[in-house]
Amino acid sequence: MIYVSCEFETPIGRSDYSDYVRSLRLDVSGCDDDGNRILLGRIAADQVLVGDAQAEGMPLFDVCDQDSGGLHETYVALFDEQGEFQPELDIEDPADSLIFVWRAVLHSRLRPYLQGVIETIGTLFGNHCVLGMWHRTTDLSDTELATLGFRRIAGSKLIYRLSALRSDFTDDHPCGMEVPLEFEAKKSDAAWVLAEWKKGDPRAPSR
Repeated sequence: MIYVSCEFETPIGRSDYSDYVRSLRLDVSGCDDDGNRILLGRIAADQVLVGDAQAEGMPLFDVCDQDSGGLHETYVALFDEQGEFQPELDIEDPADSLIFVWRAVLHSRLRPYLQGVIETIGTLFGNHCVLGMWHRTTDLSDTELATLGFRRIAGSKLIYRLSALRSDFTDDHPCGMEVPLEFEAKKSDAAWVLAEWKKGDPRAPSR
């Protein structure tokens, strides 16, 4: 089996723009032959509490602009001046949150199950979530991304999907992606992930 775990902290009260953004660390792990969890991938993302910010009168532009260059670009691509989704994106259903994935270190052994990992992240906080990331953050092909429901934005390197919408992937995997019982992770897999993770923290698209 393959698992996704999420680590973040959040204040019990909100008074500042930064309180509407959660920094997420998502670890992807598998089990070795003894059943121990072994790290196979690590993903960095920011979750913007869109619904809370809108309900509490906090301008989404300021929320995103205060956090990072990546979130600023994401806001410009997804939202209009009033803080509503751009009409050409066809996001008609309400979205409670935006998850912006800005870095991913994924072992090659995860490659056959990578769509399942991304699908899980997109629904981690419910279906009313927009998942965005740079086009080449993962090794998924354009066809695989389209199967997950991702769309390109003209003039931007950002791709996005609304998790509430059905996709070819969810039609084919209504209960999620199955992993063969014989799949086993190894300690060397975790060592590779940790070594790659230490190499840097790029937040801007590289290509």
